[in-house]
Amino acid sequence: MTNLGFLYEKGRGVTQDYRQARQWYEKAAAGENVRAISNLGDLYRDGHGVAQDYQKARQWYEKAAAAGSADAMDNLGFLYENGQGTPPDYQKARDWYGKAAAGGNVHAMDNLGRLCRDGKGVAQDYQKARDWFEKAAAGEDADAMDNLGFLYEKGEGVPQDFQKASDWYRKTLALKPGDADTYNSLGYALAEAGRFDEAFPYLEKALQIHPHDPKILDSAAFVLAAKGGYKTAVAKYRQAIQADPKNAVIHSHMAQALAKLGQAEHSKREFDEAYRLDPQLKTHPE
Repeated sequence: MTNLGFLYEKGRGVTQDYRQARQWYEKAAAGENVRAISNLGDLYRDGHGVAQDYQKARQWYEKAAAAGSADAMDNLGFLYENGQGTPPDYQKARDWYGKAAAGGNVHAMDNLGRLCRDGKGVAQDYQKARDWFEKAAAGEDADAMDNLGFLYEKGEGVPQDFQKASDWYRKTLALKPGDADTYNSLGYALAEAGRFDEAFPYLEKALQIHPHDPKILDSAAFVLAAKGGYKTAVAKYRQAIQADPKNAVIHSHMAQALAKLGQAEHSKREFDEAYRLDPQLKTHPE
C-alpha cells in the first residue's frame, strides 16, 4: 500500500494524484507502516492532496519518529529550524537532526553542517560544519557537496582553494544535472581563479535555465568585465538591477564597469545608490 501511495505521489507509471497517494498512505499507516506515516507528514507539510497544515505534518512526523524513522526525525528538525507549525527552535532542530544523523540520514548530516556553519543553535564552527558536510557527501548528498564547494570557495574553515571548490561543484552537478545555482557557483569559482574562458559557458547554461536570476546575471557580467567586455557587462548588470533593484553589491559592480568605460557621472550615481542601500560597502569612492 505504501508503494502504491508513492507511485501516485510521484506520478511513476500512473497519473500523479496526491489524493490517491494520501488514501493509500492512510491505509498503510492504519497498519502502522512507518514510511507511510512519515509520507503523510510530507503531504501535509507541502499541501499535496490536502490543505497545507504544519501542525498535522508535525504530528505525523512525531509518530513516525517515535517508531524510529530517521527521515521523519530530519523533517521534524526542519520544521523546528524554520518555525513551521511551531516557534523556531534551533536547539530542537539540532537535536532532531542529530537523532536522524545517528540513524544514518545523510540529509540530516548536511543540515547539522549548516547549523554549525551559520551558528544556529550551536557556536559557529566551520571545522565541524566541514566534518558534517564531508560525512553527508560520502553518502552521496548533493547539497553537502555544494556546501563543501562553498566552504572552499570562501575559505571558511579551510584554506581558500578554488580548484577544490570547482571539484565539489562538479560532483554536485553529477547528482543534480541542470541545476542553475550550481552552474552559477561553478562558473563563479572558476572566474575567481582567473579561468574566465572556462567559467563563462557554465554561466551561460545557468542563464538558459534562469535568464532573469540577478545573481547569475551578476556573475556573468563579472566575467564579461574581467575579459574587458565592459559594455556587454553593463548590459547584464542593468538586467540584474532590473530584477533586484535593492541589491547594493550589483549596483557597486555596475559602477565599477561604468568607471572602466569612462562614464564617471553615471558610475558615481551607481556607487551612491550602492552606498545608500548598504553603507557598509567598502567600494564607495572617497
